[in-house]
Amino acid sequence: MIEPKQRPATVTVAFWLQLGAAAALMVIVALIVVDSIYYAGLIDRAAELTNAEPAEVSSERASNVAGAAVGCAVAVVLAVWSVATAVPFGRGSNVGRVLACVGAGLQLLCCVGSTGAGSLMFLFVASLPEDPALAEDEVWPADSAFYEKLYELDESGTMAWLAPVVPLAAVTVFLLSIAVGVLLLVPPSNRYFRTEPVPPAYVPYPYGYAVPVYYAYPPPQYGAPPAPPKREVDHPSPDVDPPC
Repeated sequence: MIEPKQRPATVTVAFWLQLGAAAALMVIVALIVVDSIYYAGLIDRAAELTNAEPAEVSSERASNVAGAAVGCAVAVVLAVWSVATAVPFGRGSNVGRVLACVGAGLQLLCCVGSTGAGSLMFLFVASLPEDPALAEDEVWPADSAFYEKLYELDESGTMAWLAPVVPLAAVTVFLLSIAVGVLLLVPPSNRYFRTEPVPPAYVPYPYGYAVPVYYAYPPPQYGAPPAPPKREVDHPSPDVDPPC
C-alpha cells in the first residue's frame, strides 16, 4: 500500500497566499464598482452646476463605465484563476502548480504592465513636439467649466480616500503573487510534486513444498519375443545294437 505524501509547509503557505490574492482581487472589484458609482454621481453633479454640453457629459460617462468594466473583468478572471488552481496544487497536482505559476505571472504582468504602460504613454506624449493647431482644436479645452468642476468635486469629495486604496490592493496582489511563485518552486515543493515510480505488484511467497513436476515420456516399444533356443536330441546309431 502506498502512503500519501505529506504536504510541506511551503505548499500550505502558498495555498493560503493564493486564496489571499483572490480575496484581494475581489476587494479591488468592489472598490472599482463603488468608485465608478461615486464618480458617475460627480459627473451628474458637475453637469448640473456648469450647464455642460451633452457631448462632454456623455463622453465622460462612457469613459467611466468602460474603465470600470475592463478593470472588474480582469480582476474577476484573475481571482477565479487563483481559486481554481489553488485547490489542485494543494492536493499535490503538478498541473495545478504550473497553472498557478502562470496565473501569478499574469497578475504580475497586469500590475507592472498597467503602471509601465501609463509611464510609457506619458513619456511618449511628452516627447511629441507641440502642435499649435492641435492645441486650438482640443477635444476637451483647458477652460472647460465642466471638467474643472468635476475635478474639483473629485478631489474634495467624501470618497477621496478611495483613490490610494485600489493601488494599495494592487500592490498587495503583486507581492502575494511573487510569494506564491517562489514557494511553489523551492526544493521541498519540487519533491512534493514529483511523480514517484509505481512499485511492482506484491506477489505472495508460496508456503509448503513445491508441487512435483511430472514429465511425459513415450511408452516403451515392445517387439515380438525372441524364439527359444533349439535343444538337440541324441538318437541311437543304427550300427550299434541296443542293449539287452
